[in-house]
Amino acid sequence: MVKLRASGILLGLSILLAVAQAGDYTIFKKPKAGDSAKFQMKADLRIDSSPVKLAGVVVEKIIKVETDGTYTVEESQLSGKITFKDQEIDAPKTPPATTRFKPTGEVLDFVNEQGKHDVRVANLTVFKLPTKAVKTGESWVWEQKGDKTLESVSIRGLYTIGTEEMIGKRKCLKMKQTITETEGIDPASVESTVWYDMEDWSEVKRVSKWTNLPMAGGSPVTGTITLDRIEIAAGT
Repeated sequence: MVKLRASGILLGLSILLAVAQAGDYTIFKKPKAGDSAKFQMKADLRIDSSPVKLAGVVVEKIIKVETDGTYTVEESQLSGKITFKDQEIDAPKTPPATTRFKPTGEVLDFVNEQGKHDVRVANLTVFKLPTKAVKTGESWVWEQKGDKTLESVSIRGLYTIGTEEMIGKRKCLKMKQTITETEGIDPASVESTVWYDMEDWSEVKRVSKWTNLPMAGGSPVTGTITLDRIEIAAGT
């Protein structure tokens, strides 16, 4: 009887552990109007086979949260340098870009620095939230059809949960994200490794590889870009 009771307890424990391990992370967004994050940006790109390097500081600020959870993010450039053919110049000052998101991560609209709607570009970095709790090593797929009215194309996103890592004082969850256009002659793709703060699921670090990323009024861009969150000391 004791052995049976012990085996029953162990079986129950194993089931509980399996359930717990099957849903390690519940990922959600709780945007707050006024919240902001500052990032150091570095990029090593090729445009028309010419190497271009970018460096600067950008700020993302949540400027609006609607009652249904839809929210709008404004991205501004504080400083920037461009290196082209061994010449370094100051990046031109541009107006902020704005992106309007669904609570689940999809882009509803993106207005770039030139004031043009460019949802196709914004879709390539979408973090489509999982619909259930996920565990380390688990993946999910998101697919979206193109919309001619928004001049967007069909895309497929693959997201894979990685391991927990510390970046500074932040406990982060590492994640692989690959978004690929599934139509067109020269489809674009963005392959990223992203670290999210597990307290609020805000972005802490991103390393991305761009392939044929379309640019308004210019040639497609290929290369790598890194964003590192800049921690602001209290009282500054």
